[in-house]
Amino acid sequence: MIRFSLLFSSLFVFNMASSGFAADNADVGYRPDGVPRPTGGGLCDEGDPYLSQFNADATYENAYAWQYGGIVVPDYGAFAEFYPDAPFDLFTCSVLLDLTQTTSRPGTLVDVYVWDEYDGVPGLVIGTSIGVDPGAVGTWPEVSRHAIGMFACPYGAAFVGFWGNWPGEEAAYFVGADLDGPGGGGAFTNYAPGIGFPTGWNTVDAAWGPTQALGIGWEFDTYCDRIGGVCCLPDGTCVETYDEFDCESDGGTYIVDALCSEDPCSVSPVIDTSWGKIKRLYDQP
Repeated sequence: MIRFSLLFSSLFVFNMASSGFAADNADVGYRPDGVPRPTGGGLCDEGDPYLSQFNADATYENAYAWQYGGIVVPDYGAFAEFYPDAPFDLFTCSVLLDLTQTTSRPGTLVDVYVWDEYDGVPGLVIGTSIGVDPGAVGTWPEVSRHAIGMFACPYGAAFVGFWGNWPGEEAAYFVGADLDGPGGGGAFTNYAPGIGFPTGWNTVDAAWGPTQALGIGWEFDTYCDRIGGVCCLPDGTCVETYDEFDCESDGGTYIVDALCSEDPCSVSPVIDTSWGKIKRLYDQP
């Protein structure tokens, strides 16, 4: 019985290898010494104001990708890096992707996103660049930086990331993974249904283990010019926000182009009465 089990296991492993079986979550292999993180940006005016944010440290110890059943339209298999201290008043001019590859797939496209934060995961999409060719991607252990034009004004805490446009196929690009840096936000991915993980947005840890940050950053170079508003919550609290979606999800009422200092959420007192009593107030003797 033991011999049969060992033989069956050996045949199973052989069949997987000979049939080209590969996991949906792929990586390029751990390097304890890491590979250098690219520097620089690309598309923004580095005048005043200018801000660049990157959670990853100076080296990547691995790189991750989804493939086959892990990449499903419209955005299952997307990666996102969380920036809790994203600027509230600056315009996103580019998203920075640090990518690598193990096989050459020139011309493979990616969709790039900026999401508002909602309940700790990506929520409302506030900026997109769809069907982008990132250009020549470095071959591991080289990681290359790719600046993708973006037009978005985040509302504060936000996520930035991308989806690889290769559903059902072998991974084309891998995103750099920082395993030993300080982090700063959180490395997230959108798990596809039916691949052995809880479906939806969560950290990459379940698929690849503890990860401090992904090779995804962004740049800002001008002030946002937009009309904001306030959210009047059910308890009468006023919160200044630019996100109508979050306000209504919390049961509030969104008022455009208003400030809390104007006291827009105050409720006028109501006195129970009747139309007859009101008329008698004006009756003349």
